[in-house]
Amino acid sequence: MANPAHIEAVRTAAALIPEDDSVFVHAGLPPGVAIEMQTTKDLRTIRGDFLESDFDFGPIVVHGHTVTTSRRPEIYDNRIALDTVAGASGGLSALGITDDGTRFFLQASTGNVVSIAEPLDLRSDRALFWGLDSRRRPQGLAASLSAC
Repeated sequence: MANPAHIEAVRTAAALIPEDDSVFVHAGLPPGVAIEMQTTKDLRTIRGDFLESDFDFGPIVVHGHTVTTSRRPEIYDNRIALDTVAGASGGLSALGITDDGTRFFLQASTGNVVSIAEPLDLRSDRALFWGLDSRRRPQGLAASLSAC
């Protein structure tokens, strides 16, 4: 039987969280629909139209819901895909953003091991490197991860 508190948490969770040059959603955004006109259903369930689109949403769309082919975080021109099959493999991924805007990926695996994950960069113009440079990892990140 489902836990009523979990069901209520999902029902009341924000469907879209805008933050600087990113927007965080569960599944994605329908291309061509203004962000303020998106429906909760689309934000939580869309797949094909969003995943196959090269539409420029403005902010980078950070999402899960559909497992990445590589089983690693994947960076596209218009989105970042984070679903790395946590439910089946234990490989839970997250995007970290420091106060100065530096972005990095973390991945937790079985046994509570957390490490920096190298994303698969699928952008058409890799010169548009927006702070996700593995050589620019936040100071002290490796040390703090080893303490987990």
